[in-house]
Amino acid sequence: MKRLVLCAAAFAAVAIGGGAFGAETPPHGPMIQALYDCRALADDAAQLACFRTAVDALQKAEQQRHVVIVDREAAHANQARDFGAKKTTLEKALQPTKGEKRLSYLALKLDHTQRLGDGRLVFFTDDGAVWRQKDQRDLPDEPAKGSTLEVRRSVFGVYYCTPAHLFAVECERTP
Repeated sequence: MKRLVLCAAAFAAVAIGGGAFGAETPPHGPMIQALYDCRALADDAAQLACFRTAVDALQKAEQQRHVVIVDREAAHANQARDFGAKKTTLEKALQPTKGEKRLSYLALKLDHTQRLGDGRLVFFTDDGAVWRQKDQRDLPDEPAKGSTLEVRRSVFGVYYCTPAHLFAVECERTP
């Protein structure tokens, strides 16, 4: 049953999305091309058999982690969680298209902070993100748990953290 649903979903994605790609079809591998090629078969039974074979191969490759299937909507849903993390190949592949805006500001809730030996702060947010102060500006007070940490990305890709409406310090996301 799972295969039939997967096959139907793949068939729908190919059938619906096929004409939308136009001349700017993104590069794809041979497994996706095999799905697209099934559409050319005139006989319904042969086309269904082709789709089943192609989807089975794609599912096996996904299970073996040879193929990663991510749609743009799911990737953008994780954008806030990954804000400030080092760019991954997936993020590079999902650069905003014309008309889309890139996330440049987040307001996070602080879980706690930690002062390092050199006086800089590490900010731990309630969503599990960790931001470390990079510059040597002295923040006189440690922000309280539950206060807001505003994180902004500059046009040059530098991140600035403003804890509890104090002043901004340069910061970076740590793994």
